[in-house]
Amino acid sequence: TSLLNSGNLSLLTKNMPKKQVYNHRLIKSRRTYTLQELAEVFGLHVATPQLWLKQGLKPIESTRKPYLIRGEEIIRFLKETRQKRKHSLKPGEFFCIICREPRCGKSETLAIKRTNKTLGNTQQVILLANCEVCNRRMILFSSDRKIKEWQESKLIPSELEAVLFGYDNHSLNTGLTRGVENEN
Repeated sequence: TSLLNSGNLSLLTKNMPKKQVYNHRLIKSRRTYTLQELAEVFGLHVATPQLWLKQGLKPIESTRKPYLIRGEEIIRFLKETRQKRKHSLKPGEFFCIICREPRCGKSETLAIKRTNKTLGNTQQVILLANCEVCNRRMILFSSDRKIKEWQESKLIPSELEAVLFGYDNHSLNTGLTRGVENEN
């Protein structure tokens, strides 16, 4: 939580593995590509498009080399692989980067931080919790409206919001306000 309080979330996410997302709009659908041309379009090593062939990218003729692949087939393959990696989260779930699955967080490690950034008519909120399987820290960017929905469905205790969102009249601030009054 000290990283969270310092406001530096990049330290929490720095060592997370990143999957490459390829821009399928760079591919022309009515053109054919060799593996070398495909690697050049995305700035990759030739081995990556060769791996794509093993993962389901279909060439025009698999018996002749160099392999020629239709642009529309490449676009389909890239969209399909991107869609496979997406996971929809149910209320109360986070995405664990270690388990690579949607997981519920441990309720005793749940923390809420307001970022004071607006998302339309709502405020952005960062939820943090530890994975119940691998105990790794999970982050979920959400809104204060979602927090209220989670509280109504009893996924978040309602007293947690008062403590973490800030309550100006707690005992630590009373000494500060008294000191200001005495100086005047």
